Amino acid sequence: MIRQDLGVRLLEWRRKQHEGSPLAAFLQEQVVMADSVLLGLADRAPRVLARRLQNAYFNERLVEMLLGASSGVAVELYTPLAALLEAWAVSHTADPVAKQLTFEGFLPRAGKRAQAGT
Repeated sequence: MIRQDLGVRLLEWRRKQHEGSPLAAFLQEQVVMADSVLLGLADRAPRVLARRLQNAYFNERLVEMLLGASSGVAVELYTPLAALLEAWAVSHTADPVAKQLTFEGFLPRAGKRAQAGT
């Protein structure tokens, strides 16, 4: 569910970035962020949420780490993207799944959850 929610937020963000571009009439919104990159970033939702729970910084370096060096996303979009990721993560810190995430953003194995009493 958190992946889907982040994906929707990223789609809305991409659409707004595209509409604000002077080339919007000539280029598709995938120019801002390719679908594969958007889906890959949405797939990292648990990792983003785990970083928020650890009070990590949300900045350009985090965005670059999550996207990869060859994502095709313009560097000047890293700051607004970091702000979007942080706002999204803050809104999900109370989710039940957030309490179960490991440091790296994974859910522990079922056996370990049973041992912990969750």
